[in-house]
Amino acid sequence: MPGLGERIVSMAELEQTHRHSVDNKLIRIFSRGQWLGSALGLTTLAAGSYLSILGHEAIGIAMIMGSVALVAGSLLFGRRGKSSIE
Repeated sequence: MPGLGERIVSMAELEQTHRHSVDNKLIRIFSRGQWLGSALGLTTLAAGSYLSILGHEAIGIAMIMGSVALVAGSLLFGRRGKSSIE
């Protein structure tokens, strides 16, 4: 069939363009999630510190330790069982 090679190469180029656009969207989503998670963690640490200063030590320490435990847990176990962006 004449022109079949050109069609196959064209399909491969379109697939590559599509794959790159999907990868770029995923990278933006993951980056946004990391920023939001960091902001939430810092807010929780600040609120726990503020409560501790006000005299609510138990609640403040619980918030601080909970925040630290979530960050440590996500660093230690975050990639387990998840597929990569390949």
